[in-house]
Amino acid sequence: MRLAPLVLAALLGHALLAQAPPALHWKQWLGEDARYIITDEERRSFKSLKTDEERDIFVQQFWQRRDPTPDTEENEYKEEHYRRIAYADEQFALPRVPGWKTDQGMLYIKYGPPDAIEAKPGTLSWHYRLIDGVGTDVVIDLEDRVKDGNYSITVDPHGPAGLYKPLSPQSCMHESMSANDQKTVCMKFPADGLARSGASMRTPTPKFKNLAKMVASGGRKEPALPVQVRVDFLRLTNDTIDVNLLLDFPTSAFANINFYGRLINTNHQTVTWFENSVSRGKWHAQQLLLPPGTYRLQIAANNEPAIFDQELIVPSFDEGSVSTSSIILADRMNHIPADSPGPSNLQIRTTEINRRFNNVFKQNETLGFYAEFYNFAPDEGGRPQGRIEYEIISDQNGEPVLTDSEDVANLKGSRFLVVIEKKFPLSALPPGAYTLKITAIDTLGNQTLTPLARFTVTL
Repeated sequence: MRLAPLVLAALLGHALLAQAPPALHWKQWLGEDARYIITDEERRSFKSLKTDEERDIFVQQFWQRRDPTPDTEENEYKEEHYRRIAYADEQFALPRVPGWKTDQGMLYIKYGPPDAIEAKPGTLSWHYRLIDGVGTDVVIDLEDRVKDGNYSITVDPHGPAGLYKPLSPQSCMHESMSANDQKTVCMKFPADGLARSGASMRTPTPKFKNLAKMVASGGRKEPALPVQVRVDFLRLTNDTIDVNLLLDFPTSAFANINFYGRLINTNHQTVTWFENSVSRGKWHAQQLLLPPGTYRLQIAANNEPAIFDQELIVPSFDEGSVSTSSIILADRMNHIPADSPGPSNLQIRTTEINRRFNNVFKQNETLGFYAEFYNFAPDEGGRPQGRIEYEIISDQNGEPVLTDSEDVANLKGSRFLVVIEKKFPLSALPPGAYTLKITAIDTLGNQTLTPLARFTVTL
């Protein structure tokens, strides 16, 4: 069974919208993606750059400097940074403020989950046993000053010396974003965060050099490499999209498959690459963090003479209209602690998801599905107004076999991010092909979005 081309999968999974203009693209990266972790010196350097090529190189080196394992293709620091942004957006959002902009979101993104939280009426105290560069037994107090759920940092001149005392501009990472707090809160950057020099700037090299060379040379594209690819998209920031691949080599002649893959941009430059080994019959999950745009995904495996080469369109999500992630079908969904990722093939915010690669389920199983909707129009209180309707439709006769609906206000999230997590038992569905139809109705924005996902039920 061959999956639809990646570009079609993108169109089915979400609203595909125009890419942000270059000037806005870089402003979003500086003001959202890197806001809490960029130093003043780096910020000044970035603002002095004149061309997009210089900015591209800066961003590459920005993440390389923070990579704890520079000799591998993975950048654990970058992956953890965006995981924290995703968590903050889900857990700390307010009616008028996305989660990453709140003080709790800022603390979580910069320092991770606290070791303990002490909650009293109107106040929270985040306890950290250690913050590198700040000290041990650090306590950060937050107060809900106007009783609206917005806990902002309390600047106590008698508080922990390393945390609240005035620091030099070179040491100050960021000032508090709370509208209720006009004082500056400077926090030291972890001592070893930018201390790495030449070692951290080394460019990792592929282990499977022959496969990398085959991809670079163009290889043979017909008949294509027998690999099946599934792709799912979720928004992390305006400038960074969570692109999740699943790879399967079902007809490979090899019991163990070594593979190398890369994404190139429209200028034929390598944007990122990955490699691994997988047993035949096992799927490989690969997370990529990419700006919106058009790419080509190229893969080579073992000594196969052909390569996989297909267009991949990474969408942007317009803040001015409601949009959706891919609909992700799964055989298992579990909630997990913020600091304890599990063995699933996809972790999204606080949900661990085991995707079903081919969307084929047995009649005695439960169909799980996950989707995110972004940017509902707010009411006067900043809350979303609308409904989410669900239909499972038989492809044989076009008739709905299951329907359900719920008010957006009752779902997890905020107007910036509405999270859908549902499970439907399939025991009442006869074997056959079906379409899951989700209709999101944004009442105040007068918009309707209807993403689809197809699946099959067998005995």
